[in-house]
Amino acid sequence: MAWQLVRHAFTIVFGNLEQAIRASAVPFLIMVVITVVLGFGASASFDPMDDDILTAGDVGAGALTGLAMSIASLLLFGWVAVTWHRFILKEEYPGIIPAISGRPIASYIGKSILIGLLIILALIPIMLIVLPVLTSLLSFNVVVVTIWSFVLGLVASYLWLRLAIILPGVAVGESMNLMAGWGITKPLNGTILGVAAIIGVINGIMTLIAMSFADVPVLGFLVNVAVQWLTVMVGVSILTTLYGHLVEGRDLPT
Repeated sequence: MAWQLVRHAFTIVFGNLEQAIRASAVPFLIMVVITVVLGFGASASFDPMDDDILTAGDVGAGALTGLAMSIASLLLFGWVAVTWHRFILKEEYPGIIPAISGRPIASYIGKSILIGLLIILALIPIMLIVLPVLTSLLSFNVVVVTIWSFVLGLVASYLWLRLAIILPGVAVGESMNLMAGWGITKPLNGTILGVAAIIGVINGIMTLIAMSFADVPVLGFLVNVAVQWLTVMVGVSILTTLYGHLVEGRDLPT
């Protein structure tokens, strides 16, 4: 069942490719422009002739750039996600520029942040308990780091899918308690764990593909944008499918 859900998410995206592009092209284009502008500004503020020493100003500029990028990413993610949820659940076709007015984008972003904070809090005990054990038993090498990263990613993805099922409801105007998703998703607990594992493997493969183009600046950047686009669209489609089945009673894909 887990594989059917993931496959269905890809089918939703590529079976409605025109609408997927309409829902995301302008927000992603804005993100690309912001990334290029902020990246250029950050690199211009660092003087490589100054003994390669980072000053407090350099660190501050880097922190502000990172904060600005994070805020922009959240805003644009909420814009795309709300648009895509509403298309799948309400057949509300996006325009060339997805609608913003009258859309619960701020609420969607706010609840996404709260869910993210809950997941971080849940991961802290795991890191505090497991990390010292790994440090004492194994030397940190590529294999250990890879396995550890996959496990953390698996747990984070699993928790996200269990909790964030409320977000499609927010997108269509249905108010839901922050923790309601945990109870709603209980019947598909094992399936969701399987989905998280499959997504983790797919994301790992796509990351390796993006990294293989890292030495070619422009092409590498475009490949990275494409990977991020696919990750967002498939992830939002999985949440929408789970919401449609568990909340609206729609049939699961077979």
